[in-house]
Parts: sequence; C-alpha cells; structure tokens
Amino acid sequence: MNTVKSLVMLLVCCCAWAVTGCRITPDANYRLEWRKISVFSEPEGATVTQLYPFEPDSRELGKTPLHGRSVLVMTDVTFQGAPFSEAVALFKHANNAVVRIEKDGYEPARATIRTKPDDTAIRRCVLKPLSAR
Repeated sequence: MNTVKSLVMLLVCCCAWAVTGCRITPDANYRLEWRKISVFSEPEGATVTQLYPFEPDSRELGKTPLHGRSVLVMTDVTFQGAPFSEAVALFKHANNAVVRIEKDGYEPARATIRTKPDDTAIRRCVLKPLSAR
C-alpha cells in the first residue's frame, strides 16, 4: 500500500512539474504610497487616467485642470527572477504616476510624473489635434 501511495505522489509531483515548468517564480516587493499630482493641458477639459503597472487596471482622476489629486504609487521596488520586460515596466512606475491624457479631437498623450513625498508634482501637456483624414 505504501508503494502505491509513493507512486501516486511521484506521479502528482511529475504532473505538477510538467504543467508549471521549472522556471523561477518572479518575486516583486514594493510599498504603495499616496502622492499628489497636478495636471494641466492645452486645451483644458482633457480626461486624466492613472495607469497601473498591471494594465488594464486604471483609475480616472478627473478633467484638467487637475489640482493636487492623490495618486497611488509604488515605492521601494525590488524584485528577483522577473523577465527583463516586466522589470522595466515595474521600474517605470517606481515613485511615478503614469497617466493618459485624452480629449476628443486630439491625440491621446501619456506622461510619467515623478512624485515625491509631501510634494505636489506638476505636469503640463499640450495636446496635438488629430490630423484631418
């Protein structure tokens, strides 16, 4: 009976290894902290959306001019075993708020806003009109 249990256990382990592979699971560590940003656009009235590192998650912040809006940013980012492309994406968001700025009739813009504790980061953006087609 113990032999059968051992064989079943070995079979389960082999199946689990075959399904998951033998890769290292990435380990990312970070803290989340509230920071403040202000966003201004020409023309005014553009929608500002914060993009999170693990899109499609996002959060609409409001319309420009946007004064002292709280955003959640990752701080103290460390990781091991992540593919290079994922590491770059995570570091892009470290201490930064990544936002999309959109208004009908204009090309959408993206901005990476460097934030600091106890400070309001400011970003100005001039939107480009869509080309006539």
